[in-house]
Amino acid sequence: MLKYYKNYLNNIAQTPEEKIREDVQASLISQWDNTTLLTDVKEETYIGSNIYESIEARKSTITEYSVNILKDSNDSRRLTFKDCNHKVNRGLKYYFDDNYWLTYLDTDTESVYSQVSVRRCNNVLKWLDKDSGKILTEPCSIGEEISGISPTVDKNIIIKDSHLVLVVQNNEQTKNIKENQRFIISGIPYKVVAYKNYSQSDYISQDSNLLWFNVFVDMIQSDDDIENGIANKDSYVYNIDIIQDSFSQQINKKGILKANLYLNGNIIDNEDILWKGNENGVIDSDGNYTLGNTVGNEFIVKAYLKNNIDIYDEIKITLLDEISTTKEIIISPFITEAKQYKSNFISANVYIGNELQTDVVECFVSGINSKDYTLTNDGNDFIFVSNILNSTVTLTFKSGSVEKEIIVKLKARF
Repeated sequence: MLKYYKNYLNNIAQTPEEKIREDVQASLISQWDNTTLLTDVKEETYIGSNIYESIEARKSTITEYSVNILKDSNDSRRLTFKDCNHKVNRGLKYYFDDNYWLTYLDTDTESVYSQVSVRRCNNVLKWLDKDSGKILTEPCSIGEEISGISPTVDKNIIIKDSHLVLVVQNNEQTKNIKENQRFIISGIPYKVVAYKNYSQSDYISQDSNLLWFNVFVDMIQSDDDIENGIANKDSYVYNIDIIQDSFSQQINKKGILKANLYLNGNIIDNEDILWKGNENGVIDSDGNYTLGNTVGNEFIVKAYLKNNIDIYDEIKITLLDEISTTKEIIISPFITEAKQYKSNFISANVYIGNELQTDVVECFVSGINSKDYTLTNDGNDFIFVSNILNSTVTLTFKSGSVEKEIIVKLKARF
């Protein structure tokens, strides 16, 4: 008898809590369609994924939400789900009614229902990613009231000291926003003066799923793109330049392509450059290529920024039966002017039929006194800096019997 009783306790008997939850779930399922509040919403698969899946929910107004002329009760909603065990963490995003929504009150383990409270994202943040030059966007919720309006003197200009609080999801994009980050919000520049990331969602993960940013009105800066809502748009301008122009090469030949990565006009480490080619050849991550074997085809090669495929340069290699064996020096970039005290980066390399060689190239300067310029090099990469203006200088690049010269006008820095 004792054996059957233990089996009953372990497999059949329910605690009062289990019984209540089971009855509530059964009642909710049976009455689920008997309402005018049913709607399909898009639920983020996990915090920060920005991938959404459809789920049915009951959408209702949060009646305790304080309403006045500055607030809209439609900006806060409560979602109830059919599955009472559906768990949602604070910070998860939803999409419905043509808006993004942030969960600010997650499912409560003490409640028998699966309910969340969400706040409409009533604006969007745009900013420039310093590592890629890409424009990032993130839905945000902005408080309805502007506080702390008082005149503030910045040098000789008086500006309004208006304060807003922004709330965003904590994800891979937003976690890098720090103090002094600037945004254009509805045509007005704001600057982050403080942020809150210490309200941990739980002790174990110690993550904060929501971030609060205190922002104040800032002065418009010269590179602010007010129309498109992007602050300091010219702060991180990336460019890629494949050193070779489009050329012809013999079928089945191997070679290497080189490219320079520029940030605001200055060459930087090119480890973030990736290579891609079409079906008429193969190219690896270091620019080493092998051409196909069909005469007349074009091997189209693209060098692009790892974090931003929209930053790229592209050339075509035409496949031929035979190619010239004459050596030549190719210079990139082919500069024609140099501003006073500004560093000019120049690469000069030897090619045979546009195939990069390992020959060493030297550079010689003529036309100005040696005290009026500096020339440094790292292999075949050179940096030329002029100390004077209103003059002309000749840069001659030599490798054995091969040479090439460029004439450069020296101009004022501004």
